[in-house]
Amino acid sequence: MAPSNRTRAEDERQRGDKLLNKRNYTEAIKAYTEAIKWNPDNPETYGSRAECYIKLKNFDRGLEDCNTGVKLDPSFSKGHLQKGMLLKEQRQFDKAMESFRKAIELDESNQEATNGYRECMVAMDNDPEKTRARALSDPAVRKILDDPEMKRILKEMQENPLEARKHLQNPDVAAKIQKLVQCGVIRFC
Repeated sequence: MAPSNRTRAEDERQRGDKLLNKRNYTEAIKAYTEAIKWNPDNPETYGSRAECYIKLKNFDRGLEDCNTGVKLDPSFSKGHLQKGMLLKEQRQFDKAMESFRKAIELDESNQEATNGYRECMVAMDNDPEKTRARALSDPAVRKILDDPEMKRILKEMQENPLEARKHLQNPDVAAKIQKLVQCGVIRFC
């Protein structure tokens, strides 16, 4: 791509960002579309345009942009997050959970994806046992529960709740326990 095309694409993308921040979604879409015309290989531009489509409730077009963004860059966590949000709005909870899971794999600190994943689980079924069973089918959850050290820690915490404080000081253990809590496998009362 010629430097002038890159510059033009970046100028349009920045213009789109300003319009998006002003909540002028229709004009922002036009700017992002122009940026894509000059540089069709930037997943961020597709993600920004998808954000506008989400705001305008044009989920099909937003989903197209999310798919294009993650196809261009499979590690584009924002694209996976947005795809999850769109699918959740369309009540396609299984597919949404998969997109949120991918976003979490790429960025474990992505609270929005974690919340979206949890909301989909709850929306699919308010039965705690079914939610737990579904969580147990998640390979990441199974890995935590099959780890002998985590089995020992969870048993200690169950037998003596004061042990939880000690174990939660270890960031690795705390992250694993948080995942189990978020998925509904364990509960703290």
